Amino acid sequence: MVLCVSNIIKEGNALEIELTDGWYCIRTVIDELLKFQVKISKIVIGTKLIVQNAELLNCDGCHPLELPNHVRLRINYNCTRRATWYSKLGFQKDMKPFPVSLGGLHSDGGGVGCIRIHIFRVYPIRYLEKCEMGKSVWRNKKAEDRRMQEWENERLKMLESINRRVSDEFEKELKGAEAGCKVNYTKLSEVKSNEVLCQIACNDPEILKVSSPFQLIYNQISKDVLGRHAAPLQNLIKMNFVSIIVAQESLSSSQLEGVLQFQQEISNQRRQEISTRVSNAVNKLTLSKRQVSSVLKTQVVDRIKETARTFTLNIWNPTEEHLQLLKEGSGFFVYNVILKSNGDFGSTSKTYFTQDNSTFPKIKLYQRCFRSISSLHQSSSRPLINEYDTVGTIVQINKLPTNQEMWLTDGNANLLYMKIYHGADTCCLLDNVSRGRSVALLNLLYCERRLTVMHAIANQCSVVTSFPQQKFLQAQLDQHVEQLPKDLSQLLESCDKKIQNAGITLEKGMQSSISISQLSSLVETTGSYSEIDDSMEDNTLIPSRLTSTDVAMSLIDTDQYFESV
Repeated sequence: MVLCVSNIIKEGNALEIELTDGWYCIRTVIDELLKFQVKISKIVIGTKLIVQNAELLNCDGCHPLELPNHVRLRINYNCTRRATWYSKLGFQKDMKPFPVSLGGLHSDGGGVGCIRIHIFRVYPIRYLEKCEMGKSVWRNKKAEDRRMQEWENERLKMLESINRRVSDEFEKELKGAEAGCKVNYTKLSEVKSNEVLCQIACNDPEILKVSSPFQLIYNQISKDVLGRHAAPLQNLIKMNFVSIIVAQESLSSSQLEGVLQFQQEISNQRRQEISTRVSNAVNKLTLSKRQVSSVLKTQVVDRIKETARTFTLNIWNPTEEHLQLLKEGSGFFVYNVILKSNGDFGSTSKTYFTQDNSTFPKIKLYQRCFRSISSLHQSSSRPLINEYDTVGTIVQINKLPTNQEMWLTDGNANLLYMKIYHGADTCCLLDNVSRGRSVALLNLLYCERRLTVMHAIANQCSVVTSFPQQKFLQAQLDQHVEQLPKDLSQLLESCDKKIQNAGITLEKGMQSSISISQLSSLVETTGSYSEIDDSMEDNTLIPSRLTSTDVAMSLIDTDQYFESV
């Protein structure tokens, strides 16, 4: 809706504004960013504001002309923009939230009603586990599957241990109770109680002294009774609950049937009791479930204001619908998102997407960039978003608990050194590949050449596979395999010598690939895109400029230091 500022109220350090739709007025609470706009006279009496996601406070139902003093309207910066002077006040015909330029949003400005974006990268799902002591661990899909299996095995072993301990304690209690139970009888045929018959049938030394010699009953049971109770009888004997034995005077069919039925009931009760005790023991241990959230990371650009600046949109706990809908090269209106302090956008439980089918003129500019290993050696041009895809044959793989590395080559013995600054327990990329295998690599971070080889950085968003899903990458991989020499071992040995001469070892690792001059050039090339027009015609209220610190931070995977909201 569109409202007009009818008054600015200052009470000490507190600052509020009064908004009107032309009929009614209401005092409005504003955040610090909007207060700043009032102080610099960007918002004055008579300014029209278009507002979305406004919240009414302390209102239990009252007449608009008789508002209590404690009733307030609350608006935030990210959902408020200046409207044109001729805008009609009140609710608008189109009730949907209006899209806001990505560059004009602020992390302290509250929630974002709507943004209009073009998705040009969709990365593999990552997983964030919140551990004890506030620690958080990021993992890729394979590493998470392994950790989940390990956790299930640990939990199963613990449950088995608890089950054995509880069962042993329960058996001791039963033996103690049976030892104090005495049964007196004269003739077995006169006993009518199933419970007494079971106690007589048990292998009790005191009963053995009174009764005549015992023998197993299998040969003395009528066929019809045995047919109905053979399985329960054998199960009871296997479980060592009782040893069914009788005296020379055999049990009658009705007595035997009653004994077996009673024993089956007792067996079920004991199982239920053990299960209950195990559950109670597990609850006392407070075995906590793993707190794991899945995150779908996407790279997007603004469709409202054409700039070369890119943004990250993280979808927390994505559904199958999200995975099917969010594809590279598609445009969307995204509603109800948040902007985190690190500059990334994040989804909420109320986030939803609607397709934007309008054409995007710069769609080809953000398509995937393929670089062969030989072209990396020949050209020093940097990819637009500092990422590229390539193919190659594996020469060496080295793994340590804290990092991993892989050397690749093309058919001409040109080398590419790939570094992973995570162990295999959190970034599992090299588990299904080996020396001499040709693979495709996606989402590698571009680095400057160091010595005689090219460098690349892989992380949890990267992919190493022999069967890429992208058709263009599969075609490049097939072409690479065709160009390999027949004697692959000779090529690999030649590459081994080059690696040895390069003098780069896993223990030394790869130093920072971002030089001071490179950082300066990044600021020069991206700084002009981050300038925000602060004219009256623009709805953006706060200007900002990209600094060298911003560029340096953008080259770091800061997601690992932030938790989901």
